[in-house]
Amino acid sequence: MIFKKFNFSPKNLFIIFDVLIFGILLLVLVSDAPASFLSDKFISPKDLKSQYESAAIKMASNCKGTSGKEPCYIKEFNSVTREKGFTFAENTLYALQNFDPALRHCHVISHEISKIATRANPSLWQDLIASVNVDTCGGGFLHGILEAHIGDDPDFTINDQTVPEICGNDYRVHKDRSCTHLLGHLILVQEEGDVEKGAAVCSQINDANLSEECYTGVFMEDSFKTSLFDHGLAELPVRDEARMIRQTQRCLKYTGVAGNGCWIDLAEIYNEFYNYDPLKVYESCYKAPAGQMGQKCYLKAAILMAVSPNYDNVENMVGICEVYDGQPALYQKCNYFALSALTHYSIKFTSRGVKLCSNIAESDRRSCFEELGRQLKALTPDIKEREDACAGTSERYMYLCVAG
Repeated sequence: MIFKKFNFSPKNLFIIFDVLIFGILLLVLVSDAPASFLSDKFISPKDLKSQYESAAIKMASNCKGTSGKEPCYIKEFNSVTREKGFTFAENTLYALQNFDPALRHCHVISHEISKIATRANPSLWQDLIASVNVDTCGGGFLHGILEAHIGDDPDFTINDQTVPEICGNDYRVHKDRSCTHLLGHLILVQEEGDVEKGAAVCSQINDANLSEECYTGVFMEDSFKTSLFDHGLAELPVRDEARMIRQTQRCLKYTGVAGNGCWIDLAEIYNEFYNYDPLKVYESCYKAPAGQMGQKCYLKAAILMAVSPNYDNVENMVGICEVYDGQPALYQKCNYFALSALTHYSIKFTSRGVKLCSNIAESDRRSCFEELGRQLKALTPDIKEREDACAGTSERYMYLCVAG
């Protein structure tokens, strides 16, 4: 019936042929497209969210009751990242945080996801860097990309020229700082564990702030040796008192920017050894030969405390910065560092920020909520998401927290 109404002139036959060819090409393109492409382009946001949640539920079930969930999750994300792509894995991780709150501290898992994605498509590493979220999971996604691309290439040399080429040169940009810190780790791998040679590379970086980030990466790799271990260059250290003493004595040899970077590294060692006890960590940090080194050490310790499992209650959150009692400027700065840690690991940590700001001295509450709101607004433009994150805030300060 339809065909009788259509004029099969030569011109119309060419049109039919063109339509058929286009349809065949479209089918070929769709059939060959990776799962991540199909998900992004052809599935509604609602359906995608449902898929992320389903994948997260499956992971939570598969890893429930396992001894050490992290290796289990990494194995699960290995499969999901290869099958579904980076974007799917990233959003599944966010969904999984709703089922396992411990994954709000997601640096290691995000690091592994991006390593897997980069190694699956090595030529697309720059595209991943351009699109990756550096404001979550402590920069883990960016770190994984850089390690997979640079750390696995034996012919690539990191020096004071390549650092700004890869990372940028603005210390005020979180991505540039995080990138430079990671390159510090990889510089020590490049120098096969020789700290002096690694530090010498960092000393050539013109910007003192980025140079400090580089030093911190070198010294942290020396302390934890995770990348050195991955490359067969060192054994993982025993995290005992002898190691703490050894690394502290190492830092006493350095001054200036290098000294700052070294004492920043000690923050995590002190936190681990003293079970995140603020007073003991504070006393250890301020044994530094210069006050600025001690301050940088403890402010980094405050960041780590804020996102640790021990600090999901009011008393501990408020206690992080009470070591600066009688020093109002440092007390406020310490609280702002803690808030920054919460928002840059996971927006789901905001509840800890609300607890902190709601329970410090009333004279400090307004500025605390203003800072929390400022950081949340910088991370997400969605007011509803910020409202949900600020749940529990009193009506008096809610508008500051939401920063609407």
